[in-house]
Amino acid sequence: MYKQLSFLTLILALLTGCGASINSIEAYVPIPLEKSPFMPSKEELKTGKTKVVLTPINDKNFKLARRANLGQSLYIELDKELSTSGTVEVLDRDIAKKFDEEIKLSELGEESNMDELELKVAKYAISGSLSNVQFISRFTQKQIWTDKKGKKYVIPAHYNYTAAVSGILKVYSIPSMKVLKTIAFSDRISRREDSRFFGNDHRPLDTSGMINQAGRDAIHATRNAFKNFLAPKGYIMKLRQKDDEQIVQVSIGSFDGLETGSDVHIYSTISSENPLTQEIEIETIKIADGIVSDKISEHRAWIIIQERSHDIKLGDYIKAKYSKGFEDYLNDFVSSY
Repeated sequence: MYKQLSFLTLILALLTGCGASINSIEAYVPIPLEKSPFMPSKEELKTGKTKVVLTPINDKNFKLARRANLGQSLYIELDKELSTSGTVEVLDRDIAKKFDEEIKLSELGEESNMDELELKVAKYAISGSLSNVQFISRFTQKQIWTDKKGKKYVIPAHYNYTAAVSGILKVYSIPSMKVLKTIAFSDRISRREDSRFFGNDHRPLDTSGMINQAGRDAIHATRNAFKNFLAPKGYIMKLRQKDDEQIVQVSIGSFDGLETGSDVHIYSTISSENPLTQEIEIETIKIADGIVSDKISEHRAWIIIQERSHDIKLGDYIKAKYSKGFEDYLNDFVSSY
């Protein structure tokens, strides 16, 4: 089975990037770009992975969670998912301890105890808490019956065990400590065990293991939500065109998590007057879709425009779009065994 999965993964790798090839940049004619009224600052143009601090996940409200050390298990899984995302740098735990206190102060409406330099070390802080932890044990007595042809069937007495975990993860902006996004997580796993015991609520030896596995699966399922939110911005620098095809160069590359064949969205920041209040309002709109080409370096990449609803301006930006793909389904399938 694993040889078959490895072969499928190889085929996927060979197909990745199909349709994302640019033979020659010089074959495309440079097109002058109008400047966006909202040009990025020097700070925003700095490349690199998004820096986050990850604070402990609160499991204090559930006895089952404390016994299973679930909070620590979820923390480790989230750290792994973020660190291997390709777009995020998780800072060390000593820094995270300071931000844990900051989050508590912000929720109480109190002022920060951290100086400005400490606050600037990361862009986001992530905290989490559990909303439910359950372990259900149901006993079914031995069942015997005979079909019309006289064939006898026996289902042994058995238990069905189910572990369920759910909670929320909050992403805080630094230094304001405002909640920017809330991501819910939940999952459950079940298994059957033949047994001579009688009555519900029998707990197997691997109760804590099942609870932790359900929690890890729940965190794993949030990976694309985090990757989409935390993906670094790449700003439009150049535009070229050949016939009806347009390509743009952006200010990030492979070092920032872009990969050939990845889908991206292109956004523009615009302002408009509210007809009710006469106030100027600023909003971000998606103006195009694209795909990362094979012309990519550590800090630059060329994007092939696929669909466009507005003209692209100098200073507009892209963000990679992540969704569950074939390789994710393969990994999920393997991890279930």
